[in-house]
Amino acid sequence: MPSQWQIARFDDKIRLDDEHLMKTSLLKWSYNAKPDLVVELNSSHCICIEAKFESDFSQYPTKDADRKIFDGSIGRVGQLRVQRHIFECLDLKCSQVVISKDKLSPGEVDPCIRALTWSVVFQELSLESIPKSVRESLKELAGESSSK
Repeated sequence: MPSQWQIARFDDKIRLDDEHLMKTSLLKWSYNAKPDLVVELNSSHCICIEAKFESDFSQYPTKDADRKIFDGSIGRVGQLRVQRHIFECLDLKCSQVVISKDKLSPGEVDPCIRALTWSVVFQELSLESIPKSVRESLKELAGESSSK
């Protein structure tokens, strides 16, 4: 299973060639970096949504032995880059969206990625038809007080 491959054990032909190492590693990481939600707009375009509440974005590689290989040459690779690779392999145009509890500062995500807060998302949704207790919980999750 590719997600279990150990980069440190890759053949020298792969490990010593940065381009080959990156392509092979992106394949490995793709098995763990699946987006939270994908909305297919048509046969060639989708929206990829990464929803964050408490956790940070993953950085690859995750294992210390593998990090040593990447830190010496290529550097770490972010979760959103791996997700973009998944859709490039499928030859799909992918618009990436990140939803987080707090507003992301410039530099936290690529400028071409749309960053939203949960508060903004919930403001745009029609929540009238759901129970008041659920609406209040959503406001709380979005960091809004229940008195609003």
